[in-house]
Amino acid sequence: IAIQETNQPNPAFNSKLSSIISEALKKNMPMATINKNIEKFKTQQVQLKKHVIEAKCCNRIFLIAELYTENLALLKSNINILFKKETKSQPANCKHMFDEIGIIEISLPETTCKSSSEFEDQITEDAIECEAQEVDDVNFDDKTATIICNPEHIDRVKGELMKRGYVIDNSEGLFIPHTTISITDDERKQYDSLIKRITQLEGFDKIFDNVVTE
Repeated sequence: IAIQETNQPNPAFNSKLSSIISEALKKNMPMATINKNIEKFKTQQVQLKKHVIEAKCCNRIFLIAELYTENLALLKSNINILFKKETKSQPANCKHMFDEIGIIEISLPETTCKSSSEFEDQITEDAIECEAQEVDDVNFDDKTATIICNPEHIDRVKGELMKRGYVIDNSEGLFIPHTTISITDDERKQYDSLIKRITQLEGFDKIFDNVVTE
C-alpha cells in the first residue's frame, strides 16, 4: 500500500515505505522477503483493495481489522471460515463505537524558530491553514509533531504540509474506541484465539478494539 499510494517503490524516496521496512526489520522479517514483495509490485503492478472486518467476541469485545488484498473474493471466503471456527465471535457493525481519525507524523528540520512555544505556534498555524484539526506531541528538540485530521483528508493535508517544507514521516488512519473494557481470563483466551486467526489472514494490516491496554 505504501508503494501503491505514491507509485514509488524506492524507500529512499518513499518515507512511508522506509518506515514500514524499518518496523519489519525490527520484527526480524528477512530483507530478502521485503525485497521480494517490492519486486512483486514492480513487476506485476499488483493493485490491492482494502477490506474492513467489524466483529464482536464474547458479546462485549468489539474490534475493527483492516486488510489489503488482490483477491477480495478469496479473503471474504476465508473470513467466513474463520467465524465458523470461532464460535464465540461473529461479524458485528461496530464502527459507530469508535472515532476514526487521521494522524500525520511530521518533522521540520529547517526552521527558524528559537523556542518550543514559537515552534508549536508555527506548526499550529500551518496545520489550521492546511485544514487539520489538531496538533499533538510537539517536540522542539527533535523538530517533530503529530497532526490530527479527518481521515478522508489525509492526502490533501499531507500535500499542503509538504508545500510548507514539512517532511512526512508517517501517516495512517486510526479507530479510537469511545469506551474501553477490562476482560476476564476466559474472555482473553477466546479473544486471543480470534486475533491469532485474523492476523494470519493474508493481507492483514492492523486491528483496533475496545479492550483496555495492559
